[in-house]
Amino acid sequence: MDVCVVARFGLLLLACTAVTYQATIGDGRVSLYTGRPVNGSDGRGSCKVDGVSYPSETAIPRDHPCHYCICYQGQITCYWKQCAAAPRDCAIMHFDNVCNPSLYMCKIPEKALEEPRRKYGDRINSVRRRRLIRQATPTSSLLPVSEPFPVQLDDKFVARVVSGERERRALDGSHHHHHHHQDKSCTILGVKYNLGEVIGVASDVCMECRCAAGKMFCSPRCCFLPSPLHLSLNHQQALASRGPLPARPHPLSYVRNQYEEEDVLSWL
Repeated sequence: MDVCVVARFGLLLLACTAVTYQATIGDGRVSLYTGRPVNGSDGRGSCKVDGVSYPSETAIPRDHPCHYCICYQGQITCYWKQCAAAPRDCAIMHFDNVCNPSLYMCKIPEKALEEPRRKYGDRINSVRRRRLIRQATPTSSLLPVSEPFPVQLDDKFVARVVSGERERRALDGSHHHHHHHQDKSCTILGVKYNLGEVIGVASDVCMECRCAAGKMFCSPRCCFLPSPLHLSLNHQQALASRGPLPARPHPLSYVRNQYEEEDVLSWL
């Protein structure tokens, strides 16, 4: 399976790399709700689809990676996953056989590197959280179970990112033959985040951002529209053709070198 980054806002294509991902959530052996092993042998609460029995609290595989179905106590609930367009100044990472977009790559702006002179972080995050709840689409909902972060942010992932950046520089003529040690961490507002660590100041109820190779990799918490178990071709095309939700600001767009409380709160 291939993964690559689509060009957007000056971020060019990263080299596609073979990676293995599942098109559905869970492995059918562990509860999506509790994380504990499920006992499907007794059949209690299971769901039967096309002659196959699925234990309660597990996913039912579907033909389209954006079509999610979950068995819970004998009832099947299905959803169609719909994510927003990439935040401004971020690039979408595309995966084969996965509902895209599932990951954004965002540069850390220079204004967000140094520690601010005035701090209103807790209050800002509280206001942003309330605003996002107010703006939630009433006809959609979050998935009732947690989705895992779509990639493992490890040394192999960093190597792929570095390789892709070298290829980009070669394509745009800015390639240099100097190979510096790659810093895998990130610094935001004077705080250092290690490889794979969640960046709290960039994350909220709608998106989780993590650090790798001096950049933020953000996974959206998408909306899920109710859908039937069996999708006709016309129904699938209608859902797939729905335009993406409006693009959000960059995860760190609210950062200022010096916070003036009334200005920041009015901006939010």
